[in-house]
Amino acid sequence: MAAPDAIDFSTSMFSGYGPSNFQHLATAARASRKLYDSTAVWCVDRLASGIEALIVPQSEYWHGYSLTDFTKEDETDEEKLFLERLRNLTFKLRYDADTGWVTAIQTAIRRCVAFGNAFIMLEE
Repeated sequence: MAAPDAIDFSTSMFSGYGPSNFQHLATAARASRKLYDSTAVWCVDRLASGIEALIVPQSEYWHGYSLTDFTKEDETDEEKLFLERLRNLTFKLRYDADTGWVTAIQTAIRRCVAFGNAFIMLEE
C-alpha cells in the first residue's frame, strides 16, 4: 500500500469516531501528503553543522597571517604583534552581527552539502 493510500485509508477509518476528535489527523495528512521522508533534509543540516564546526569554528581563531619574505628567517616581535592584531581585528569584524558573514558561510556550506560544489561539467 502506498503512503497516500495508507493516509486515505487511515483517515477515512477514523473519521466517524467522536465529535471531530480525529479532524486534526485529516488536516495533517493533507499537509504532509507530499512529504514522505525528511531524513535527507535533516542529514544536510547535521552534516553542514559538522563541517562548519570543523573548518570555521566560531569559538577559536582558525587562521592566521604570516609574512612571506624569503630573505628573512624569522619574523620580529613587532611583526608578530602586528599580524596577531590584524588577525584579531579580522575575526572581530567577521563575526560582528552586522556583517552577516556567519549566516552567509552557513548558507554556503549547507548549499554545498545539498547541491554539490559546482564542479560538474556538461559535455556537448
